[in-house]
Amino acid sequence: LAAPKPVLRVRLTRLLWSGRAIEQARGSLRQSVYELQHALGEEASALLRTARDHLLLLDDHLWVDARGLAWANGSDSLDWEMLQAPLLDDLDGLDPAFDVWLAEQRQTLRQQFILMAEAALSAAQDASGQRRAAELLLRIEKTHEGGWHALIRAHLDLADRTGARRAYDRCLSTMAGA
Repeated sequence: LAAPKPVLRVRLTRLLWSGRAIEQARGSLRQSVYELQHALGEEASALLRTARDHLLLLDDHLWVDARGLAWANGSDSLDWEMLQAPLLDDLDGLDPAFDVWLAEQRQTLRQQFILMAEAALSAAQDASGQRRAAELLLRIEKTHEGGWHALIRAHLDLADRTGARRAYDRCLSTMAGA
């Protein structure tokens, strides 16, 4: 996620091996970098640069989905379903320090997704587009008042009073449970 900026080795050891002695953590990082380079094979030199005090992931030959999502601007090309899966969900519990960092990264991405969904809602040209954008926003942030208002208004603009009433009832239920 930091690419193309270098990440200090000491930062990585504190995130991944916070409970180990410094020398043991450094050794674990060296071993992990070696295994990563071996796994990457011939591509290793095109993707990863190692230096005495830092590591650098070269992202010109790599696409990172979380960064790709952050660069998007709410366009139809964005795979909104990817928002449903937590960032690096298989790495929960790796290390307490890493868990804190991961929670911060997830929150940052979530806020970016909310901003993108709000932008999509603002850009929607008609009631159908507003309804889709509002539903998307509410999948990301179920208590977003502006999303609920836009969804109900879109149903009313589409002369769908039943849909508006259902959206209103969903809103009440969601807010009551929040």
